[in-house]
Amino acid sequence: MSYAAGVDVGSTQTKAVIINSKKQIVARALTDTGANVTAAAQKAFQQAIEAAKIGEEEVEYVIGTGYGRYKATFGNKMD
Repeated sequence: MSYAAGVDVGSTQTKAVIINSKKQIVARALTDTGANVTAAAQKAFQQAIEAAKIGEEEVEYVIGTGYGRYKATFGNKMD
């Protein structure tokens, strides 16, 4: 099964979600953004992957959104 992820980097909290090919949410994560926006994006993404019990290589597409979207440098697109 293939997966996609979204990481919303806000000024106070960062959220991540993993969806499967059926467009079902399989995992989500929430963390405080803090001073290091890039680290918060990566942390939320990793927490969501762990919650989904999948490997990072199984996530085919990652999109970043929100205040710090350009700091989610591991993503495919930032909107």
